[in-house]
Amino acid sequence: MTVAAARGMRQGPVRALASVLALVASLVVCSAGGAAFGRLLFDGTQFPWLLREAAGTLLLGSLVWLAVFGWAWWRGRSKGASGEPESPVSGAIVGCWVGIAWFGVALAFVLALAGMGEAWASARGRAPALLRWPVRVKSALAAWPGTEPLARFDLVPERPRRILDKALRVLRDPKAFRRLQADDSVRAIAAHPSFYPLASDSELREMVRRHDAVGLLSHPRVLALIEDESFQRRLAETDLESLLDRALAGPAR
Repeated sequence: MTVAAARGMRQGPVRALASVLALVASLVVCSAGGAAFGRLLFDGTQFPWLLREAAGTLLLGSLVWLAVFGWAWWRGRSKGASGEPESPVSGAIVGCWVGIAWFGVALAFVLALAGMGEAWASARGRAPALLRWPVRVKSALAAWPGTEPLARFDLVPERPRRILDKALRVLRDPKAFRRLQADDSVRAIAAHPSFYPLASDSELREMVRRHDAVGLLSHPRVLALIEDESFQRRLAETDLESLLDRALAGPAR
């Protein structure tokens, strides 16, 4: 708040508000047409089909943010001969609230990481190193009555968190993992012409046996599979949560 107020005093209210105006405009435009922009932009390219909407949304949001921020920054320039802002007091007030807003955005991001870290820890016993600090921040907020409501805020939707938790539990349980491999839906995916040759690759099978997710995702043959649009569509049509529930439920009696 102090730093933002000082910047607002030097730059004036319009420039102090420029970043927030740009963020709001970016969110509005992306929510209205980000996914469609990604599909249109990458249509006919080798860019992975599953990532087109997300990449298009990110690119469109960045362009809108830069355009609105540049316009607001230009609009807020000083018109006086001295170059000093005309409204330093209102600039400091606006800057203070802008600081609060950006602190809220940063805190929401940290809490989203903490939510993923908690889901990982519940399934694997311990969160990865990258997510431990956000989990500690959330625990510290939850320990104080004044900040405890903030700790309950989570940007990660409930369904993705459930899927992450179930996927990690399946990977941790060898029996559940074998049931997942034997599921009819997984067999249907494995029967796809682009996937079938990978199933007989001894190097990839060894990585699966070792649960080497990093090695698998960086392997050239797996990357080529991810770029196959027909396979991506087959994967997107699969009800992943039901598939994981069947693997965790065990054999029917």
